[in-house]
Amino acid sequence: MKKIVVCLSVVAMMGLMASCSEKEGVYKPKEQIEHVYQSSTSTMEVFNEETGAWEATGSSSEDKALAETWSWKDGKLQQITFHDRSGAKEDQTFSFNYDGNRVKSIDGSNLQLNFFYDGKKIQKIELVQKQVNPYAPFAVYTFTHDGKKITRMEVQMRRSKGVGYEGLLMEQLIGRMLLTEGVNVQVKHAEGVNEGTKDPYETQTYDFTWEGKNISKMVYSGEYGKEETTFAYDKKNNPYFGLFMSLSGQFNNELGDFANRNNVTKAVSTYIPTSGDKTTEETNYSYTYKGDWPESRTGVTIVSLEDYRYNYSETLYFEYSK
Repeated sequence: MKKIVVCLSVVAMMGLMASCSEKEGVYKPKEQIEHVYQSSTSTMEVFNEETGAWEATGSSSEDKALAETWSWKDGKLQQITFHDRSGAKEDQTFSFNYDGNRVKSIDGSNLQLNFFYDGKKIQKIELVQKQVNPYAPFAVYTFTHDGKKITRMEVQMRRSKGVGYEGLLMEQLIGRMLLTEGVNVQVKHAEGVNEGTKDPYETQTYDFTWEGKNISKMVYSGEYGKEETTFAYDKKNNPYFGLFMSLSGQFNNELGDFANRNNVTKAVSTYIPTSGDKTTEETNYSYTYKGDWPESRTGVTIVSLEDYRYNYSETLYFEYSK
């Protein structure tokens, strides 16, 4: 989903829920994604006080096209390649490196994710911008567990005006692997550096409430505001579960791709900034299935301000390896 509030759809929660016999950082689904296709439509509306009605001010649409290509070897995910909107050109490729069955790093041309574990649990993830500073992380994601489940993620992010296009993709990947689409990570550093502080890092926290094998609520707290999101799910298998990387177009407000056993059917968010208007956002998801696995997912999102409304519909089509 496309966030209207300035933010980067990030995320970071790979394998947010592993059973006592599972290790976080292991992604070996029974059905392996081979291709992801995407189509979308959007409409912008403003409220006319004279007529008391919402009026469309613009719209756009993108036809179905190849968005991602996944490659596998010996049951392990090796690469994810993102394509441009035409589906013809490769934009970015991320390669996965392993320690046994566990992901230990993900590499892009400029960015690298390094994973650290404590026993069976994920301890932290470091995001490095190789062309800027290959020796110090740009962001560090630290995880707190309560038993088998992740209950908090703390993000220490260097203050910056942005991480670039590849950074958005990598953050999306993180989201998928960790939480799944459905998790909105408000990376407010995109709004610019706060010149009034000497602290080179910005801290954000994400607190998770679980219901069974899925996250039912996420509360984000940051320097620029607070957001609370609640979720509902189907009873089918989530193909992203355990990936530790989520962003194939969806951790955008699609929490649940990586951390949840099942697929998100509804996400409702309220964002209250430290200054400015409250924003509400609701996304409803519908699926077609082949057996217990989704073949397509359509998310319809409505972002509402006092006199502005944005409607966005995105469909992802999944092709699995034969």
